[in-house]
Amino acid sequence: MGFGRWFVGGFVLACWATGVPAAFWRTPYLQNMTPTAVTIMWWNYTNGAGQVDGEAGWVEYGTATYDYRAAADHMITNIFDGDTGIVHRITLENLAANTEYLYRVICGGATNGSSFRTFPAATDYNASVSFAVQGDMSLGQFGWGYDATYRAFCNWQASLRPNAFLLLGDIVSFGEPLLSNAWHSFFTNGAPLLAKCPAYITLGNHEFWPTLSDGYDTAFSIPTNGPGAPHVYSFDCGIAHITVCEINNDSTTHDFDQDSPQFIWITNDLARTSKPWKIVLLHHTVFSSGKYNVGSYPTSRMLTNCYVPEFEKYNVNLCLNGHDHLYEHSAKSNTHYMTLSAVTQYDIQYANPYSIKCIGKQNAAALLAITGAVCTITVKGYSYKQIEAVDSFALTNTAYYYFTVKDVNPGDLAALPIAANQIDLLWSKDARNHNVMVVRKHSTAAWTAPAQGVPYAAGASIGNGLVVYKGGATVHEDTTLSPNTTYDYMVYSENGDYYSAGVTTQATTTPEPGLVAWASMTLLALRRKAARASWQQAAARP
Repeated sequence: MGFGRWFVGGFVLACWATGVPAAFWRTPYLQNMTPTAVTIMWWNYTNGAGQVDGEAGWVEYGTATYDYRAAADHMITNIFDGDTGIVHRITLENLAANTEYLYRVICGGATNGSSFRTFPAATDYNASVSFAVQGDMSLGQFGWGYDATYRAFCNWQASLRPNAFLLLGDIVSFGEPLLSNAWHSFFTNGAPLLAKCPAYITLGNHEFWPTLSDGYDTAFSIPTNGPGAPHVYSFDCGIAHITVCEINNDSTTHDFDQDSPQFIWITNDLARTSKPWKIVLLHHTVFSSGKYNVGSYPTSRMLTNCYVPEFEKYNVNLCLNGHDHLYEHSAKSNTHYMTLSAVTQYDIQYANPYSIKCIGKQNAAALLAITGAVCTITVKGYSYKQIEAVDSFALTNTAYYYFTVKDVNPGDLAALPIAANQIDLLWSKDARNHNVMVVRKHSTAAWTAPAQGVPYAAGASIGNGLVVYKGGATVHEDTTLSPNTTYDYMVYSENGDYYSAGVTTQATTTPEPGLVAWASMTLLALRRKAARASWQQAAARP
């Protein structure tokens, strides 16, 4: 199929037939970011003579100026819909975590670039993260109206500089090849966002109509840690763990029933992550007031019966999906569900017992902003050529406090006997600067661990122990003790009434002052008696 046949926004792509350099048929976009690396990709295509512009490119980058150059261009020759093109891929490594970088790609005599921020370090629980979310753009299906919606959403989200772009499937309408109008719209209208943060794609049923888009697996470089990679996978971004599923009836690569490798892998993935925020991406609706209600749609019943219990078991905070062309926010137990779509097609048709808010025929995109234990969610729609408010709410995740404190303890712990009734305790705070809780018990008693989430105060009992201090200091004078008595202390890091495993020390108070004097006099008398006996014994010798 000839390259010049495609029309985009009224512009005929016949310029390629005139010999215009094909360095950026797809302008640079980001993939597969980590705290220390990111992959930058772009495409070029055949020139006017039918020859592939096969010149290797390179990336120049730096934090303030373009101080570094990466030239390991992995050029993949691919056949897109009968035409030959080249996908370029360069991975930048040894980057600093949570750091802003400038970059520019130079290829075929042309330059194009933007900037990005690396993900926070895995151990940085104080760093905020944010995610742009869109679903069901259905580009190419309903005319150019949804291209405008997608473009407006991308411009809005790009202005907020999210860490990643999460896509919920049905990006295109009928599994078009990567050179189609639909995919051209995805890359072109989404360029302001795609150039600044990595896109993580969930496959929808439309990506498989009639088969998976030609060139899809070459065009994207996403994590490959799932079963049958690369369509099922997970990744971490700061304090968030994102699990991406491929759950739709038209998939030709993954089953999703309870015995499938995908289901088993997803449950294991949720079980082993140590991140406090857990987000699941899938395409098909879980709970809906629209066309794909649980009572009317088998896939939704499968999700409700098999996946929802696992989401609740492993404390998934958010499940994001598309498929139903309306906006809805539902919640069951501690898991919240959101349906987001650029298409305004379906009205409310059924009762959803878990629905919090539903607006029929409402397009919507979201921005998730996570700071510590709070995720603020802003939902916007697009109407009459402007972005408008649709919904906003916040989620509180108390598990954040436990996850951030469970594996860190205070250091440099010391207990110093000061008097018959006083022991001084000294410590340093953990690496995350948490407050502490100090518990005391007699040395013969057993320890009882504090209950997570319980707000103990000084004077409270924990089994055989007594809370003697809770706060942000690094020293405590423990008074009103008994003389000549051994005490055990457990010092915990504390965050939001969640506690670490704790570290212990021990000390013994001094005897009473009178007892000290009596002991000294007795010892002196015994020494004098011994000396006298020794003198008398010596004097009796001949």
